[in-house]
Amino acid sequence: MSKKLLFFLLVLGISACGDDAATADVDAQKEQLVQRWELFAAQRNGKSTDTMRDAYLDLKADGSGVVNLDGNGQNARWSVSENKLTISGTQTDFLSTDYMIKELKDSTLHLSVELRDTPFEMMFKIAEEEEDVQ
Repeated sequence: MSKKLLFFLLVLGISACGDDAATADVDAQKEQLVQRWELFAAQRNGKSTDTMRDAYLDLKADGSGVVNLDGNGQNARWSVSENKLTISGTQTDFLSTDYMIKELKDSTLHLSVELRDTPFEMMFKIAEEEEDVQ
């Protein structure tokens, strides 16, 4: 086998593994995002803000969800790709955009976005399940 053919096969094999790894990462992110996330901290223009204090994302496995970032819960569609959460189909067009996933851990989610020419950083935590009170 020639060195060029061997090199080509090696490069092809490495790139194929990278694609599988990227797909696995996106699938893992999607699975982890499926839940209700409640805002616990936010910044607008680099300064803390509590105007979004009741914000949440309620993301379902089928790609549907409810987004409440402006005090108005709205049905939406969502998808994820390469550290980007895409929200679409909201009644408020400016909320339908790409949100950069800065960090996704077991129980926290850090997103950044620019809405109406204003940069936002948002930290969410998994919502605690409400217990039935009898």
